[in-house]
Amino acid sequence: TSIPDEDRSTHFLAVRVTDPEVIANLLTVQKNIVDQEEILRDCCMKEGLFHITLGMFRIMDIEGIQAAVDLVDNLTTDSSEVMQGRDTSLIIRNLNNFGHRVVYAEVHPRDPQFFQDFVSFIKAKFDLLGEKVKSTNSFEFIPHLTLTKVSRPISRIRRSQYISQSYYAEHAANQFGEQRLDNLQLCIIESSTRFDGFYTTLTDVKL
Repeated sequence: TSIPDEDRSTHFLAVRVTDPEVIANLLTVQKNIVDQEEILRDCCMKEGLFHITLGMFRIMDIEGIQAAVDLVDNLTTDSSEVMQGRDTSLIIRNLNNFGHRVVYAEVHPRDPQFFQDFVSFIKAKFDLLGEKVKSTNSFEFIPHLTLTKVSRPISRIRRSQYISQSYYAEHAANQFGEQRLDNLQLCIIESSTRFDGFYTTLTDVKL
């Protein structure tokens, strides 16, 4: 089922994964999957794109874009109260899937209450922007880090949109490392990437 244009997300807010150990371990899992089926290489998230999404949005015009950029830019100071003295580590461990089409690593905040507080804080901030910036989160929020996602063109060639669990079973219970919640990226949903291999962003901040 296709999503009506007026509900389609245009931007997302994410934490970029920068920890070298996490990245190296996730690349090993991807290599395992590709060793089983070479065509899935095109479905693997490139290492420069690893991220943890915090929210999806539809921003319609330049006013909305400016409002969202200002909000994110101000989070460096605005979020200090929520973050003060809290453990911002996100433990990346275990593999899971959405409908066997998306393989992801689970994200387990070391302090789940902090993470919940932080996501609620961000959501409340964006809600204040009203109609200009609409939240388009369509699923129950499950923090995750996508490794591989079967695209429609590839599923047509393979005649299947599913990735067998056997392709990554040996890593299913692995610890992949820790990423701190130390950055936020307001990303544009489009195919072009930034000079450093990450999504094109409207703004990004260090926390």
